[in-house]
Amino acid sequence: MSTFEDKLHKANEILEELGRSDIPLDKSVQLYTQGMQLLQELRELLQEAKLEVQTIQKQVQTTQKEKE
Repeated sequence: MSTFEDKLHKANEILEELGRSDIPLDKSVQLYTQGMQLLQELRELLQEAKLEVQTIQKQVQTTQKEKE
């Protein structure tokens, strides 16, 4: 399983390769598709992390209110 950082690095590599003017169209389409898939996976990982942080924040707030 790749980490968020691994996926982000790979997406950046794809972006750099897509910026080259000497790659064939079929390779460009393949890279674009791969890059879009990676970006979707990255978005999902970020959303999961955001939800986890929100859950932790709610738990901390609840604990603080109980102590008051």
